Amino acid sequence: KSLTVWILALLLTHCASTLKEIVQKPEVEIDHVTVNQVSAEGATVVFAVKVDNPNSFALNLNGLMYELTVGGKKLTSGQLPEGVKLAASGPSIVDIPVALKFSEVFNSLSDLIKSRKSPFQLDGTAQVSGFHLPFHYKGEIDFDKSIEKFR
Repeated sequence: KSLTVWILALLLTHCASTLKEIVQKPEVEIDHVTVNQVSAEGATVVFAVKVDNPNSFALNLNGLMYELTVGGKKLTSGQLPEGVKLAASGPSIVDIPVALKFSEVFNSLSDLIKSRKSPFQLDGTAQVSGFHLPFHYKGEIDFDKSIEKFR
């Protein structure tokens, strides 16, 4: 009986490694960032994560974890647990909406008035069909430009 279990485990391990050789690793990067729903208290920043699937068949995005740092301060982290189908032979965009309060981004009202901009960094991992794909993005949030869009 233990021989049967050992053989079954060996076959499953071989099948899993063979599957990873057949499935090409997707590429993950931040495509663009937009600022939405600006109010006096804060804004929603949407990070569009592009997952490029080189395979001729669809893959599943099984989860996405992220951590956002703004102005050198870790503001939030989270995950998108729901599965997303990634198109075959091309890119798919997955949006990560993050609500930010200006009071958390800027240490004081004078910082906000002076700078009106803040550096940010988004780090995370996308889980795609057995692959754990890290991504990293640095940029700057310009609240003046974002507010102009809503006037």
